[in-house]
Amino acid sequence: MTSEILNGLMVALLALLLTAYGAQAQERLPNAVGFKVHANATVTDLETQLMWMLSDSAASGAGRYGDGRLNWDESVQWCENATFGGHSDWRLPDVTELQSIINVNRTLDEPDALAIEPVFLAQAILLEERGGIDAWPYYWSATHDAEDLMTGLFAVYVAFEDEAVYVEYPPESGQYELLFIHPAGSPSSVPKRESDWLKVSATGGLSDLGDAFAPQRSLNLARCVRNESASVVRRWASVVAP
Repeated sequence: MTSEILNGLMVALLALLLTAYGAQAQERLPNAVGFKVHANATVTDLETQLMWMLSDSAASGAGRYGDGRLNWDESVQWCENATFGGHSDWRLPDVTELQSIINVNRTLDEPDALAIEPVFLAQAILLEERGGIDAWPYYWSATHDAEDLMTGLFAVYVAFEDEAVYVEYPPESGQYELLFIHPAGSPSSVPKRESDWLKVSATGGLSDLGDAFAPQRSLNLARCVRNESASVVRRWASVVAP
């Protein structure tokens, strides 16, 4: 079975599983501020006129590990191959679009909460690169790093919680701990594929901060979007990630 067919089947299954949730969410949150929840497991942002899938690639068990994690190429393909909620024009959002659904206020009362608008579904997954604990995943964007337009090896992701990496500290001690490097909502850029870390490291173009699981930072989730209105302009912005 080809990967395209498999992806299509997984997305179709996700649609069936979430349709019931969509109906319940529509009933439970009929006046969700700024959003309209649909019974087909999608939600429209009334300000940006973007339609989102209520859930993400983790809910369908996408990717080689079955937990939704994908490299950048796989994320682009997963969204563009999706037929979901009666639509087939899904795509990977750019970094600005992803940041538009961040809600950091959720973390004020619940420090471990996912900083996303509460109408969206998400689940924590086991992540070795963050100490082998259940943690909120990061999301790929369609945005490339403006400092890397020549090689095209880097793309930008957005962390929906305070971003941390599992590093060796002190250096060369053999002891590892979590180091928080960016607050929730910050864009960061990493190689699009695990194999690209070797290419970049060979040229001295990237420091992994002693990160024991650096290549796994090239595996993130996909949350797909489409233009609800023809007036929406697709940005595909290039940014310099901090």
